[in-house]
Amino acid sequence: MPRNARVFTTTVSCALAAVLATGGGAYGGSPSLAGVPLPSLHPASPPSAPQLPVGRAPLLPTKSGASSATPSTPSTPAVADVTASSAPPYSFSWYPNDSDLKNASTAIKNMGVNAPSHPNQLVFLEVGGWCTSNSTHIDPYSGTCSESASESYTVAYDLEWYMYGYETSGSHAQQQSMGVVATTNNSVAGSNTTNANAQGRYWEGAVNANLEAYANTLNNYNASNGLPLTFYAESGNDLETNFGGPAPAIDWVNGFNAVDSAGIGMEDNGAYYGTCASAGCWNTPLDHGWSAAQKYHTSWGATDDFGFPEIYNSGWATYYRDLDAAAAAVGSAANYGVPVWDGVMWGCGTGGNEPNAPSAWADFANAVSQSPSYLTYLHALSKSC
Repeated sequence: MPRNARVFTTTVSCALAAVLATGGGAYGGSPSLAGVPLPSLHPASPPSAPQLPVGRAPLLPTKSGASSATPSTPSTPAVADVTASSAPPYSFSWYPNDSDLKNASTAIKNMGVNAPSHPNQLVFLEVGGWCTSNSTHIDPYSGTCSESASESYTVAYDLEWYMYGYETSGSHAQQQSMGVVATTNNSVAGSNTTNANAQGRYWEGAVNANLEAYANTLNNYNASNGLPLTFYAESGNDLETNFGGPAPAIDWVNGFNAVDSAGIGMEDNGAYYGTCASAGCWNTPLDHGWSAAQKYHTSWGATDDFGFPEIYNSGWATYYRDLDAAAAAVGSAANYGVPVWDGVMWGCGTGGNEPNAPSAWADFANAVSQSPSYLTYLHALSKSC
């Protein structure tokens, strides 16, 4: 969730400001690979040919059959009472601000350069809320909805520099996969449905034409050069129930799904605080006007939507346990059965009582009896931690 007003701080082991400023390769200082294709902008007009995604990143769940109400099986079933030591290695996710986007060839590239080296990881780059004043721009942190730099196709192009930085640094190209989730949020829209459906459609086009296209370009380069690394691109939306009502969020999701014929996929990493665990409350607005059915739709029920819960407090995992129970109870009303969660997000400087990312993952895994394959550490908007 965006934290413009938050002032909490925490101590981390690395000097983030210095690393980001220098691009010094904290996890390996190998020179750039020769001949790596540079990012390129594919604007909305003329329209680019739709990109064919290489599929979901390895270890992520998939859905089978739009009408199936059979509870899904996690790819890695949880063992009772897992501990933080069982957590997967975590990636570093970021809030690129307006300045980062305008200086993407250094600022966002350096986020990729300084990423840890893990065999498989998923990274969220959350760029701001979608605008209600138009259907084509996002509102970057410390930016505006009216600049050409905040047009969605341009923003998606800016995020390509993360992939370039990751590809050309250290041992990254020897890893198996890197998934980059281009993420917006509902902090600007709130409960305003204006342009929400059109924004979802436009964001899908922007991610497909740029981030997905560049992932394909890098994957072809790696295959030709005997490098194992595969890039994956996804869309994301931090749909916070306490930032706005469900109507604009569902409009955005439905717009995205209406044009996502290639199946890019959309991660909902917004916090949920619902307490419904039965069929009787499935459609009852219990969480800031949201029902369990509506959060289910944005994080699992819509065809190309998946969930990546924020767990900043130890009690938050129980909300998802309850959502799973409610989905199981309603049968065919939960069109894809019980959600299988993609991963867990932990954020520094939030004021929550979860001390670290592995602890958050373990609390979630024990609550929902799943072992999500991915874990990410979201840095503060201020980059103070």
